Amino acid sequence: MAYDSNQNAIVKWNGGNSVVIYDIATNSCRTVTPAGNGPTTTGQNGTFGRFRYFPTLNVFAVCNNWQENCFALRLTSGSGTPPPPPPPPPTTSPCDANADTFTNVADVQLEVNMALGINPCTNPSGVCTVVSVQRVVNAALGGTCVNP
Repeated sequence: MAYDSNQNAIVKWNGGNSVVIYDIATNSCRTVTPAGNGPTTTGQNGTFGRFRYFPTLNVFAVCNNWQENCFALRLTSGSGTPPPPPPPPPTTSPCDANADTFTNVADVQLEVNMALGINPCTNPSGVCTVVSVQRVVNAALGGTCVNP
């Protein structure tokens, strides 16, 4: 069995050239026999995850045995559902001195080193003082990062 997101249906194949489609919206089943030749039998121990739906291709595929052909089945027209866009990159806080997306003790230490002149000042404001250290300490302790 596999979920077809294009049809909002569950598709079941248990050998043979037919599949059973369970329409979730109407709570009904129908049998479909596509044209062409498909696998006639399941593997010796069933399909167990080898019958899969690939939404980006709008295709079902089954491979029962490494010594046999694999089969693809497209029940509806169309190229499938495009993959979702990647999530936006995490925004970095001005208090995240090392740009690792977290404001923590590592940022406090870096900010102290910049204020002491041990490390070059890389703050966006170009100013590294006790005030910038306190700003990062507050943010690392869960407060709001106050941007200078």
